[in-house]
Amino acid sequence: MSVGETAISGPSDKQGFTQKLLDGIEKIGNKVPHPVLMFLYLIIIVMVLSHILYLFGVSVTEEIAVPVTAATAEEYYIDSTEPGQILPAEPYDVDFEIKQQTIAIRSLLSIEGLRFVFTSFVANFAGFSVVAVILVAMV
Repeated sequence: MSVGETAISGPSDKQGFTQKLLDGIEKIGNKVPHPVLMFLYLIIIVMVLSHILYLFGVSVTEEIAVPVTAATAEEYYIDSTEPGQILPAEPYDVDFEIKQQTIAIRSLLSIEGLRFVFTSFVANFAGFSVVAVILVAMV
């Protein structure tokens, strides 16, 4: 070997456990699709699953607590066009009534569902601030 040549060594047989572990993680990580494609796949899965559940007529029944409205009386003053409200004399105590609400699955592949997806897209991401940060970090 002359001075200008360098020896290219192949992978060492004496790799430690952590190096083998990291090599395995790297091989698996190289097979994972791009995060944008993963989001696209998940969106497609959710849309198809919503249509399948819609075809089977799946619905969810839940119990919700609805506050009972207090009785108030509107009273107009002589000089005003805005009504004043007279509340009951006893202290305000919040009472709740338990009601059952049934929510049917709606298909995201129908015209109404596609309209919902595209009109509520910005509002959904604005509500999930963490998702917006993750998307910016991925770009």
